[in-house]
Amino acid sequence: MSITSKRDFVELVRRELPAGASLTETERLVDAVTNAVKRAVNEGHERIVIPQVVTLTRGHRAARTARNPFTGEPVEVAAKDVLRAKVSGHISSIVEGK
Repeated sequence: MSITSKRDFVELVRRELPAGASLTETERLVDAVTNAVKRAVNEGHERIVIPQVVTLTRGHRAARTARNPFTGEPVEVAAKDVLRAKVSGHISSIVEGK
């Protein structure tokens, strides 16, 4: 089983809510969490923790010279800001079966 769309995720969250939670209410909840994360990233927060799920940290990737895998030619890759995700120990232990 895979969760591959917003609709799938909304249904998954809905199953965790009290009986009677509507699809519309659940979608608003998911949108609120998503928008909060987007806002935090946009405001430049260095670290965003979603407890027991993931920690997002802002990082910087320096400019570098890479190689085109087809031709072997060097290619300049510009510096850029990146967002790194580290899965919580709680989720990792579930994946590991502990």
